[in-house]
Amino acid sequence: MSNCPGPNCKNTCAPGKLLCFAHWKRVPFTLQMRVQRAWRNLQLAKKPNMWRACAKAYREARAEAIASLSAKESA
Repeated sequence: MSNCPGPNCKNTCAPGKLLCFAHWKRVPFTLQMRVQRAWRNLQLAKKPNMWRACAKAYREARAEAIASLSAKESA
């Protein structure tokens, strides 16, 4: 189990999950789908170039999801 990267969150994340359930619900649905699609593509990538592109897409989607929480917390 890892700590949730959500702002000021003390909850833990289940294995294979990006955020705790409470924070994941606050991420917009379209962004949730983008994160999940990028993760799935990363898991299916076989060739090194494809893996790098999928890893970049996942990192960007993950960062955007976490940033969306920070924006909501400050609003």
